[in-house]
This record gives sequence, C-alpha cells and structure tokens, in this order.
Amino acid sequence: MEDAEMTRPARKMKPSGIPWIGDVPTDWEICKLKFVVNAFTGNSIKDEEKDFYSSFPLESSHPYIATKDIDKITGRINYESGLRTLKRDTLFKLAPKYSTLLCVEGGSAGEKIAFTEQDVSFVNKLCCFYTSSINKKYLFYFLSSSAFKECFKSFISGLIGGVPVSVFKNFNISIPPTETQKKIAESLDEKCAEIDALIAVEEKMIAELKSYKQSVITEAVTRGVPAAANAARPLKDSGIPWLGSVPAHWEIRMIKRIFHVFSGTTPKSENPNYWDGPFSWITPADYKTPDKYVSSGRKNLTREGLLSCGLTLLPAGSIIFSKRAPIGAVAIARSELCTNQGCLSCVPRVDLNEEYFYFLMSVFTEQFELLGSGTTFKEISLSDFSKFLLPFPPKSEQCEIVKYLNEESNRINSVISVKQEKITTFQNYKKSIIFEYTTGKRES
Repeated sequence: MEDAEMTRPARKMKPSGIPWIGDVPTDWEICKLKFVVNAFTGNSIKDEEKDFYSSFPLESSHPYIATKDIDKITGRINYESGLRTLKRDTLFKLAPKYSTLLCVEGGSAGEKIAFTEQDVSFVNKLCCFYTSSINKKYLFYFLSSSAFKECFKSFISGLIGGVPVSVFKNFNISIPPTETQKKIAESLDEKCAEIDALIAVEEKMIAELKSYKQSVITEAVTRGVPAAANAARPLKDSGIPWLGSVPAHWEIRMIKRIFHVFSGTTPKSENPNYWDGPFSWITPADYKTPDKYVSSGRKNLTREGLLSCGLTLLPAGSIIFSKRAPIGAVAIARSELCTNQGCLSCVPRVDLNEEYFYFLMSVFTEQFELLGSGTTFKEISLSDFSKFLLPFPPKSEQCEIVKYLNEESNRINSVISVKQEKITTFQNYKKSIIFEYTTGKRES
C-alpha cells in the first residue's frame, strides 16, 4: 500500500485558510461545523435519582452514557453501566445510532470521544454530533483528529473547563467529496482496528505483569523471600482466616501495637493566616502515585494553622493511610508533614522498616475496605484500623523482604515501561494517520 502511494502523482493542494488544518486537496471544501452537524449536550441525573434510573427493563429503555463510560484510549462505550432512561421519556435528549459523543466539559474535555452503535441518552458534559450531510464515520474521525482536539483545547475556559456549543459549532471542518469520505472512513476503520488490536495485546500483558507483581509482593510480605520460603521452614496458623499460615517465628500484632495512630484535620479555609506557610499538608489525593514516598501536597500550612486545630507534625518514615475515597492508599512520609482528616497517620512505636509496612498494607486493600462503613462514602474508623492484625517479622527479615521486593518491582516495572512506550508509539501513529487522512495529506 505504501509503495502504491509513493508511485501516485502528487495531489494538487490548496491553502485551507485554517492554520491547524493546513493545505487540503483542491477538490475539498472548508466550512463551519454548524452547517453540516447538529450538535447538542445531554442531560444530568442527580445522585439521588440514580436508583430510579437503574430499574428500567432493557426493551423499554435506552442506555444512559456518562463521561466515565467512554474509554479514553479505545473510545469504546460501556453500554452496561446500569443507568437507563425510558424510551418514552421526552425529557432526555437522544444521541442517535451512528453519532459522535465528545466530552466538552471537565477534565476529559476534548479528549474522550466515541461513536455510538445504538441510540443512547447521555450526560450534559457530553455533546452529540449528528449529521445527515456528510459521512458519519468520517465526521467521527475528523473530531478525533489531534488537530481538532488541539483547536478545541485552545478554547477551554471557566472553572470547570469547557467549550460552549455556540463556540465550537463555528469551528471549521475539511470536507472531501462524498466517495472520498467513505474511502477515508473505511481505511481508518481498518487501520485503527489493527492498531487497537496491537494496543490491546500490550495492555493485556501489562495487566498480567501488574497482577504478577502484586502476587510477588503478597507472597513476600506474608511468607518471606522465596529463598527462605523454599528452605521448608516451619509455619504456623496466623489465626487470621484470609491470611492463613505465616512463618512460625513471626509475630502477629495489632496495628496499634506497632504504630501510634491518629487522624489529621483541616484548618478553617477562610482564614488566610492559616495557609501558604512552610508546613506540608497532605490529603489522599496527594499520594495517588506509584511513588512510595510523599513529601509535599497541593497546600501548605503556617504554624498558626497547625496550632488552630491541634495538628501534629509527622516525622519522616511515618506511614500515611487513606481511610476513605478510596480506602487503602498508602504512602511513606519522606519529610516532616501533617495530614487532613482523610488520612490515618502511623508513627512507628517500635524499631521497624517502614517500606516493609508500606508493601504489607498496600496488598491488604480488600480487607481494609471490608471494615469500611458509611452511606455517602465508605470510611474505616481509627478504632477498627488500629485493631487490624498484621504479620510482624523480625526487622532483619523486613529489610531482606524490602530489598527483594524493590529489586523485583524494578525488574517488572522496567518491562511494563517498555510496553507502555510501545502503546504510546502505536497511539501516536494512530493520531498521525487520522490527521493525515482527514486533512487530505494521505490518500485512501
């Protein structure tokens, strides 16, 4: 195919007059989206209404699509999220089958995009683009192009971050002859499917590697390093059903016998004297990263802010545990800091290796979540957390386990990084061919 393209005579091009589109073939047109597309946003469903909209039978209702139901990488729509609207309900706008849904507001604005395979109702942060004037799949690919996305993002404004329909309806679109639109759509369907299949293979392997890594960590923190485990050393029943047996010489201790545990809090936000000081103030959102350590957050406190609500500065090496939304995120304090009420702080009361307990707590997320309670969101109490039982090997073994896990994690992570780079390469190639086809730089 590439050789055939190289032997074709050069196409005659003309300036489009649109910087982000560039030159287009001479038989292509440029016009505003509003002349070829009907664009409209959807309807929101309040949290308290979600139970009601989860009870409709499939045959008499449409799937309700939220932004989260669109996969950012593949563009696939999850039609089975659970929310549905009645077909006879005229309050909800409908995105017809074979229309394009684009996120136009929020963190995914200009990024999440999908092509509908059935009629759907949809959230107000999504915009439906429907056309009967041009090829529907060509429109989808044009709106998916990196050039269109960059143009869209340049107009994002407001606290939430979005672009009004009235603005992007005036964006320009490059329109080839009808038969060319069809050929472009078919070519991109084929090529993008091939690329998506390659990406899916790499993603599957990454998921398997992450699962393997988790099993390696779980085995090591509950049985010891493999070399020692293979030495047929005696085991004992831990007394914890979900944990099973542990090495006979290990102890089982409550968290409160290993750490001093306390919760953080938040000074009054309206008092400017409490904020922008030298003391790092951490929330669970600040340590949702692969890094084991955390040293700074999005906000800092003054000493006056600390004293106003009795906050305690944690020493370096303390374990920080997220007690809600979600339960179980873990980090180690790299330096002195304090936390908000979403965190439980664990200051060692005995000599230990903090990285061992980072690994240990990180694999027990499911068990911690079972202790959570609450209606609005689940939260684990300080009391329940403090009574949670953990294996406690001698410190020398803790250090041995940490050394082994750091080496194994680095080895597995390096393989994952290679695969992630492959995915990035595939994604960039996909972006480039979509741009080239939808602006006439490449022939179908």
